[in-house]
Amino acid sequence: MEPIVEVNSAGEMETALEVGAKIIGVNNRDLKTFKVDMTLTSRLAKLIPREVDVVLCAFSGISKREHVEHFMSCGAKVCLVGESLMRSANPVEAVRNSR
Repeated sequence: MEPIVEVNSAGEMETALEVGAKIIGVNNRDLKTFKVDMTLTSRLAKLIPREVDVVLCAFSGISKREHVEHFMSCGAKVCLVGESLMRSANPVEAVRNSR
């Protein structure tokens, strides 16, 4: 079992890499202000050296297929979709539309 190490800044990404995290989740939501920065995952993904084997996850603000495609193109292997499903009138359809 591997823990998911959540990061929200370049410094936190560097620390996660230094300690050998295998699964790193970038939280696009700043938990101090609750603002979502949809560019954060792509910016922090660039800090991961190509030779390092990490599963990159994108968290927060993901509500449509284009978001998933963008994060996958930046190297994310996993996208955590939560709030948009909870708010959706039809969660099943929302999942279908995100694939």
